[in-house]
Amino acid sequence: MTLEIYYENTLFCESPREFTSSVFIADHKRYNLGDQTPQATDATSWEDATNQHLKNNDLTLKDVIILPVYMLDHSSLAFSTVPFNNHWDSGEIGFIYEIRKDVRKEFNKQRISSALENLILDRLKAEIQNYQEYVNNECYSFFITDNDGNTIDSVGCFIGSLESVKLQMKEYIPIELHPQLNEAQPILKDQ
Repeated sequence: MTLEIYYENTLFCESPREFTSSVFIADHKRYNLGDQTPQATDATSWEDATNQHLKNNDLTLKDVIILPVYMLDHSSLAFSTVPFNNHWDSGEIGFIYEIRKDVRKEFNKQRISSALENLILDRLKAEIQNYQEYVNNECYSFFITDNDGNTIDSVGCFIGSLESVKLQMKEYIPIELHPQLNEAQPILKDQ
């Protein structure tokens, strides 16, 4: 049996935003990003847009755990919840948040401790990182073929760095093929 990893086009994969409970509001003149764009057309700052969005959804800053989102556009897109040290190619593009009421329900808590709030902040940062990987087409699939070249198994739409994707793939690949997986480098599919 042979194992091969292929680059996968994210056009064929669901956005990781489909599997989150957070809300990602973003606006950029050249890219369609996030879950939705700000509803406030008269906002003069992201602070205004954030407050208007929350107000339109019957929320206040006290009702959410929220982080700003910044983007760096330089040969690929990078996203962060802290500003980049590049004023030419980067800037704030939006915000991401979880509603506190939903967090309390998810974790079956009456109040959100600082430890739980930090967990949610880390989860929001991880979601932004995963979104970056998706937007930059860091998506892979694997194919297992028999000695005659017939496909025995394949799974696609693994999103992330190659190292993290290989760890995810191990759950689907027979253990005897793990050495091939460890050595495999992605190849482009024939179009």
